[in-house]
Amino acid sequence: MIGRTLGSIGCLFLSASTTLLFSKYVYGANWSGNILLILGVIFIYSAIIVGLGMIIGRFVSSYTTALIIVMLLMIIFGIISGAVTPESSIPGLNYFIPNYHAQLLIFGTIYSYPKEVIIESGIGLFAFLIGVYGILIGIIRRDKNAHI
Repeated sequence: MIGRTLGSIGCLFLSASTTLLFSKYVYGANWSGNILLILGVIFIYSAIIVGLGMIIGRFVSSYTTALIIVMLLMIIFGIISGAVTPESSIPGLNYFIPNYHAQLLIFGTIYSYPKEVIIESGIGLFAFLIGVYGILIGIIRRDKNAHI
């Protein structure tokens, strides 16, 4: 399971990094700031998303149902975090969405947000990472002990 997880994270990270670097050097997109921090955020976010997908996969046996749930979460997370329009951001709820913290970290690096905002978002993203894999480990452990 660890190999599959690391492979999925690596594949997602490679895809996102390739898109970032391609858009920076081919289209001239504004990816100024600390590129290593941006890539680190993308890696952590990739790990969170893979973990969420694994949690959904443990509860839902149907591929179609899991895909629908992921699509709905993608839309809901995007709307709540303000990815669709800044006006759609829900200030109280956006702290509970990993997209919001990753977005703040990336834009904070590019547009030089205050250090407090970047540190707070970094802590939030790490908290999501620990929380998602803590839940996943608990689920896997429960499933293994259920057959005893």
